[in-house]
Amino acid sequence: MRGFLLGCIVMALFFAGAAHAESYSPTPDQKARLDQFGYDVFQTSLPGLENQSGEVSPKLLVARFGQPLRRVLALGRYGDGFPGDSTVIHWTTWYFRGLAFAMSRLPRRHHGVGNADLVVVGVSVTSPAYILKYGLHVGETRARFFRVLGPPTYEGHGRVQYDVENAARIAPDDYEIEPYQIEMDLDHRDRVRRIVWSWWSD
Repeated sequence: MRGFLLGCIVMALFFAGAAHAESYSPTPDQKARLDQFGYDVFQTSLPGLENQSGEVSPKLLVARFGQPLRRVLALGRYGDGFPGDSTVIHWTTWYFRGLAFAMSRLPRRHHGVGNADLVVVGVSVTSPAYILKYGLHVGETRARFFRVLGPPTYEGHGRVQYDVENAARIAPDDYEIEPYQIEMDLDHRDRVRRIVWSWWSD
């Protein structure tokens, strides 16, 4: 998912500004829980997210959540990490009621892209109607999330953030670091009112 973060920032439609995270490394047990919450997202997993590919069929999204209320399109550039190697790609955000998916369409020559049309780079949930991994949902207290997911990387006024990294082998001696981030906005009662997942690569 290399290069996706820049595209999401350019869209400026979806994500809140990133906080300056403190240095913190989760324990192996906490990381396992975060990986499940970070990639499965929903209590009933969405194929394409739980296998960490991000490739989700548009038909599956419509079957699961209905027709989106609106779609917002934007152009961006994708780079493979080599000088001069970039391609114009299309970014799209599908908005449902209390739910949004930020996605991109990648060129077919991109490493790892299969038959799916869209690659999810972020999910935003603001409605308690969506049951998330471990039975969590928007509207629950910060303490409940902490009991399940452990301490966050960053905790500030009205927001908490988890930063996690995974290494993917792309060649015998070559690894790609694939970090992801989970941000939660809190209301005045210290309850989670918005959760945003985002994935990208260095």
